[in-house]
Amino acid sequence: EAQRVAQRNHNTHNPMVLFLSDGCAGDTEAAKASIGTIDSESGGELQLHMVAFGAHAAAGQLQDMADKLPDGRGKLHRATLQDVGMVFAQIAKNTAASDRIFRAVGDKVARAVTDKVYLDYF
Repeated sequence: EAQRVAQRNHNTHNPMVLFLSDGCAGDTEAAKASIGTIDSESGGELQLHMVAFGAHAAAGQLQDMADKLPDGRGKLHRATLQDVGMVFAQIAKNTAASDRIFRAVGDKVARAVTDKVYLDYF
């Protein structure tokens, strides 16, 4: 989905991908290929934020995906259930996309993740 959106909007927007994962899906190579394609199609402007979520997150695989982009444009963050909202707020604060819409999306994602994890594990 991110690739389709980036293709459609590459002339007017610089793409940013926020990827919240435990890194355990086993599709690292396919994900890195997609990251490379999105970056190429955006003229090398992709900003990538990998958020390793959960106590058993495979952060090494997520770092490997973040490292696909040169010049520090891929970053790895770590988040627990308690601080996932703060991680998204920090990403928003440190990017050019830190307007109210981005913060609102981060808040909604944080609430949805918290609700989902709570329902699944508690």
